[in-house]
Amino acid sequence: KMHHAFSPAEDDTFGNAIMWRTPIREPAVKTGKLKVEGAFRRSFCLISASVHGAPLSVCNVHLDHLREGRRLEQLQKLRAAVAADPPLVLLGDFNSLYR
Repeated sequence: KMHHAFSPAEDDTFGNAIMWRTPIREPAVKTGKLKVEGAFRRSFCLISASVHGAPLSVCNVHLDHLREGRRLEQLQKLRAAVAADPPLVLLGDFNSLYR
């Protein structure tokens, strides 16, 4: 059985999800919106899990696809929201540009 968590973005039809093989620890899920002026509303999904008995936080995020300034602002909001959850694995679609 796969355990899962979901955080909707603009509406409930899409967003961020995490699937995890072992049970998600309590409190299970933290979700949030990364609203930035002029940007499509993005979200994050954070779970508390464990690997071989050690606690681990896993966060899936999807950042703005148009402007670096918006992505940086979204990352600041994300950092404030998950600051108390180490160790943390951060993954997702960062929409960063290759330079």
